[in-house]
Amino acid sequence: ELGIHLAAQGHTVTIVEMAQEMAQDCPMPARGAVLAALEDAHIDCRTGLRCKRLSPHEAVCEGRDGEHTFRAETVLYALGMRAVSPDAFRGIAPYFAAVGDCNQVGKVLGAVHQGYFGALNTG
Repeated sequence: ELGIHLAAQGHTVTIVEMAQEMAQDCPMPARGAVLAALEDAHIDCRTGLRCKRLSPHEAVCEGRDGEHTFRAETVLYALGMRAVSPDAFRGIAPYFAAVGDCNQVGKVLGAVHQGYFGALNTG
C-alpha cells in the first residue's frame, strides 16, 4: 500500500518480496484489489528475492537465479517476524525509522501507524 501511495506521488517504485507471490497473506477480496492497484500504478514487483545488503544508493538482493542490484534514492526495508536491531541500519542511510517489532513486539496496526509517521519524516 505504501508503494501504491508513493507511485501516485510520482515516484518510481520497485517492491522486492521474499515470498513467491505478492500479497500472499492478504485475505480475499482485498488481495485482488491490492494486486490490481499495484498493476495500475505500474509498480515493478520482484518476488522470491531476499535482501542481502544495503548501501546508500542501492539494495542487493539474491534469488534462485543469482544476485539482483536495485539502484535507489530511498529504501524502505520492511522486516518480518524477527526483530533486527536498529543499530544495523545506522550509517547506511541519512534517515531511517525503526517501526513495528523492531521497537517492541506489538500489533500490526501499531506498526502501520509507526511506518506512516516514519515515512512522513523522510521529508
